Amino acid sequence: MKRNFVTLLILLFGYTLAHGQIIALKAGPVVSRLDCHIPALHDTELNKGYTGVAAVAGIDYLIKKYFCLSTDLGYINSGGKGHTLVHNPEGDEDLTIKTNLHFITFNTLIHLQYKFGDFVEPFIGIGPRLDYLAGYHEDAEMLTEFEEKGELNKWLYGAVAAAGVHFDVHHWVLGFEYQYNWDMNELVEFEDEVEHAHNSVALRCSPFLVTVGYHIGAGKGHGEGHGGDVEGH
Repeated sequence: MKRNFVTLLILLFGYTLAHGQIIALKAGPVVSRLDCHIPALHDTELNKGYTGVAAVAGIDYLIKKYFCLSTDLGYINSGGKGHTLVHNPEGDEDLTIKTNLHFITFNTLIHLQYKFGDFVEPFIGIGPRLDYLAGYHEDAEMLTEFEEKGELNKWLYGAVAAAGVHFDVHHWVLGFEYQYNWDMNELVEFEDEVEHAHNSVALRCSPFLVTVGYHIGAGKGHGEGHGGDVEGH
């Protein structure tokens, strides 16, 4: 299943690349946390912020004056931090713990943009997103236990919203953007028939990305912005 997913993403991204007009690399920190509601783990909390990293490749295409499509494929590291109470004969011990998640991410956004002058172009965007949990590391074996029970969702799907600014410098595009990932499903979500309680683990994730891009294909005329209609040099 994992191999088929990766193959499909590579094919889709390759098709997008063949029709792309701007190719970019994006990287930066990821602010995240896990929103856990597990009644059986009343001595464990994982709701503190965790800072990870994202590295993705992006393609912009169908570029028009006020909008374009943008597709990203890459890696996001997110997770959560917190503490657990360990009961020992010598006394209780409060330990700091963290969960480290590794996702392959794929999204396509509609960018709405407006150019100020020849170089500065702010934008906002929204579109669908699909993430695959390729692996994880955790101090407390919470997700491991849920995976063994078949209650861990490795596919997260939803939407991503973005806002940022691009700067055109000759053939290059520099910029930064903020993204917020919203999930329609959760890592863990089930009803415990024994405890008669709802269990859930939801991921909250926000990447902050710096972009370095380059105009490819037909390129664009000098003096036209990222959002301008594409013309040959």
